[in-house]
Amino acid sequence: MNETIIDKEYDVGDVCFLSGSESDDSDWSIGWDVAEKILETPLVSSVREDKVVATNIMLWAIGMVFGKLKLRTRHVIYFDAYVEDVSRLVLDCWNDEWNVLSIVLTTEADVVRWEKSSLDWVKCNVDVAFVSGSGRTSMGLCFRDNSGHFMSGMTQWQQTVISSVEREAWALLLAMEEARHRGLNRVQFESDSKVLIEAIHMKRRGNSEFLSIVHDILSLMSSFINFEVKFVRRQTNLVAHTLARAANSWASFHRFENIPFCIERLVFNEMQ
Repeated sequence: MNETIIDKEYDVGDVCFLSGSESDDSDWSIGWDVAEKILETPLVSSVREDKVVATNIMLWAIGMVFGKLKLRTRHVIYFDAYVEDVSRLVLDCWNDEWNVLSIVLTTEADVVRWEKSSLDWVKCNVDVAFVSGSGRTSMGLCFRDNSGHFMSGMTQWQQTVISSVEREAWALLLAMEEARHRGLNRVQFESDSKVLIEAIHMKRRGNSEFLSIVHDILSLMSSFINFEVKFVRRQTNLVAHTLARAANSWASFHRFENIPFCIERLVFNEMQ
């Protein structure tokens, strides 16, 4: 990853952080003490330290969120009560920007296609979606055999607002529980959330809701030693992404034994 490009694009100076003794009328100006409180929250600190120049982008995200909320240094007294809520907004902003940045920095040589699983293994792609208008968090998953044929699928949605990484972790946990329900014991799960997959591989622990779900995933994997998790780019996870986006078309919980029309062509193309 090109660190020079990232540093130039996300110049921390643009955010205009101030020390506690300074003041400014700019909507972009917030105190360093406020930024540090956000960076130290379990939700934010659980992901930023594993990323190249992630702190710079996180500070940029803090500035963006505070700019939108019109919060300034003199509002710090009110900020303490909402530090976790603001942290969720910051993390969502950062995660979206990180995904966009990954796409921007992808060269033609990096373009990849969905890959079939090894013999006797099942591939499960899983993804989430959030439609702000409905307030629903939805997920979709698709099981395919080593030839790429559709085996089964599932969608689920719930009326809740959680952070993007919590949504991804929730979806992966549901996918593993569905694999267990179906008696599948050699499954490679693919997610386009690098934050989540790194947290699982590093067996991260913590008090945040995100890491609590990661703990449940690790507990399940300890009982199913042939459950594997892998990070993939968004373009190889389109089947699950499409199902997640379409989940609101069905009941809150829906299983598919036959391939849904919305992913039929995608699955066929990826079999080639």
